[in-house]
Amino acid sequence: YAVTYGRFYQKSVDAIAASIPRIEFSGKVNIYSADLTYIESINPPDRVKLQREYIYFGASVCAVDVNDDGYVSIGMLQRAFSSGVL
Repeated sequence: YAVTYGRFYQKSVDAIAASIPRIEFSGKVNIYSADLTYIESINPPDRVKLQREYIYFGASVCAVDVNDDGYVSIGMLQRAFSSGVL
């Protein structure tokens, strides 16, 4: 699980991104306002949602303003999945 915060939607309003890996056979990242009001979820694409390699989607999240526009972008990573078969 990972948590980060930033100004994702408005330049003067902080928000929180919280990852939930392994939920519903995939993972997701929920976005909340600073007062913990739910805003939205970021999910893997439906076409890959039930594929086992996406079970850790959103295991790591980070926030950074990559293009200096005053809005923070959310970076999401997942750990590699291995079925143990080479």
